[in-house]
Amino acid sequence: MNIMISGYGEIYKGEKAVELMERMVISGCQPNDVTCINIIAACVKSGDIKFGVKDGASRMGKQVHAAALKEALDSDMYVGSGLITLYSRSGKVDVAKSIFNGLLAVDIVCWDSIIAGLSLNSLEKEL
Repeated sequence: MNIMISGYGEIYKGEKAVELMERMVISGCQPNDVTCINIIAACVKSGDIKFGVKDGASRMGKQVHAAALKEALDSDMYVGSGLITLYSRSGKVDVAKSIFNGLLAVDIVCWDSIIAGLSLNSLEKEL
């Protein structure tokens, strides 16, 4: 399933990726970190085309965030990094910063995500 979700993301079909994740959950298969990372990437790619990354992090992104919370994946640095990017691109920098601060460990990818998000929103001085 993760391969199909990733494929939908590559062709800007974020909604299809989320629908597939929902079918996965209904069938009893819980999303893992790879699932969440692929879904977040699909939401980010699709968001500014149709699904409104700019208008509040999108319904899809919020669904994925909720799934990550439910599976306790929100503190994973790679899932968190994707969520930081998603929320930063929607202008929800306060949420992005909260996710960054909640990560158990951070690496260069996490720092890059938060720095890029702050810069995107003209908040470089908040570093």
